Amino acid sequence: MAARRIDVLDIRELIRRLQLGEEIRPLSRDLQISRNTLTKYRDWARTHGFLEGPDLPSPEAISAALQATASPPPVGPISSVET
Repeated sequence: MAARRIDVLDIRELIRRLQLGEEIRPLSRDLQISRNTLTKYRDWARTHGFLEGPDLPSPEAISAALQATASPPPVGPISSVET
């Protein structure tokens, strides 16, 4: 199965359902995202405090947190052909 990109609204739905107390296995089936990926996003959301409180974070807040935790692109050797 090919990997698909998870967008901010998918993450927001995941956060909403985790706040309601749903488990990873049914979420994985419903959202069609692997349990390992959902577990990583759950841990990420918990680290950023998105699972506390009754209110959902805004899509802008989720996007900003994702950009803040994104890893930079790998730096490799500079090609002599490109220079």
